[in-house]
Amino acid sequence: MANPWMTHLNKVRKENPSLSLKEAMQEAKKTYTPVGKSASKKSKRSGKKTAKKSGKKSKRSGKKSKRSKK
Repeated sequence: MANPWMTHLNKVRKENPSLSLKEAMQEAKKTYTPVGKSASKKSKRSGKKTAKKSGKKSKRSGKKSKRSKK
């Protein structure tokens, strides 16, 4: 199965051979309708609220502690 966008882009390029790839993409974008996608975008979040994590950083510094050798 071919990519629907590429199929549409190739059709536009054949209809307008004088256009560059960039120009053909801009033209194809105007007339392309996504296949299998719903028109409205829905958020993936559910209605449930979750607790936010605090923005505090740990007090641990990047330095290694000194250990005594035995």
